[in-house]
Amino acid sequence: MQILNAYSLALAGCESHFSMVKAASLLPGISHDRITRNLHFGGFSGITDWDKLPPNGILIVDDTAIAKPYAKHIEGVDWVYSSSQQQTVLGLTCQLVLWRVDDEVFVLDVVICEKGGLKHNERFRQTLLRLYELGLQPQYVTF
Repeated sequence: MQILNAYSLALAGCESHFSMVKAASLLPGISHDRITRNLHFGGFSGITDWDKLPPNGILIVDDTAIAKPYAKHIEGVDWVYSSSQQQTVLGLTCQLVLWRVDDEVFVLDVVICEKGGLKHNERFRQTLLRLYELGLQPQYVTF
């Protein structure tokens, strides 16, 4: 699970085009082959035991456009605004939900947003409501 959390952070922190090699370069001591094996065989799931999360954290919700210029036939690909490219691009919108306490970062959820689904603010409100219902009480919320 630590590899998958690290992978999620590398995915969120990667600029321009993403690859396993680029992810591995952002993750000291983890090879691109190890990331690939964990994604293929390990699966991914968010936090399931909310009671084990350290209290008094900062909730970070970020959404980003992942450009897929050559992928017109991939499910969910749509025209989305990319703030890094400052234009509309063919791609996916991904929402990353993190919980930070001191120097520890926990990946709570990674959502690939549906084509034609909720707007950014609606999805953000829905995420906050769901986390509140699960008992999460952040000191701060950043978006």
